[in-house]
Amino acid sequence: MLQRKIDSWTSFGFALVVFWAVLCLTQCFFVCAAQFNAVLTVRAVQTGYITALRGMCLLLALAAVLSMTALLRRGLIIAPLVWAAHILRFALTGPWTMMMKNIFFVSELLNLLLFILSPIFLALLLWQALEHLDPQLKAGRLVLPGLWANLATAVFAGSFFVWHWSQTLGLGLWPTAFPLIFLLAG
Repeated sequence: MLQRKIDSWTSFGFALVVFWAVLCLTQCFFVCAAQFNAVLTVRAVQTGYITALRGMCLLLALAAVLSMTALLRRGLIIAPLVWAAHILRFALTGPWTMMMKNIFFVSELLNLLLFILSPIFLALLLWQALEHLDPQLKAGRLVLPGLWANLATAVFAGSFFVWHWSQTLGLGLWPTAFPLIFLLAG
């Protein structure tokens, strides 16, 4: 499971907590998105729902790529498999066609495959690029604040997305699960 000896347990632990928080954030977001997609109206699409959904998905994918890359650099090479298993778990047990509707393509299955595989391939590519760029490079001082800032941005954006579109679509959802992610990673 570990490729090499861990150089800094603090950095490894924080990267693991951020990765776990990204997994929780992904599940919270897609459960809310499934409820929104079920009652989607033409007016909501015209006012920017699809654009906001795509932006939030790209932000989640970026958070997943960065946290997986941090774990891969620390030696935990199973992180991409955990990502794939997590997305498959909640996609196959829930209403996955509603979760993956309108993300990038018309096909929900193609959206699911894109959301599973693209962060994995990007994390592996970034990991190998950083390893071959300078193998002796120590973790920079901006890695941990960068992971935290990315997680904070994703949580705030997800919370605002759920709050705004819940009011617009008349569902009355309240984004209570999103601030709990800060308690998890904080």
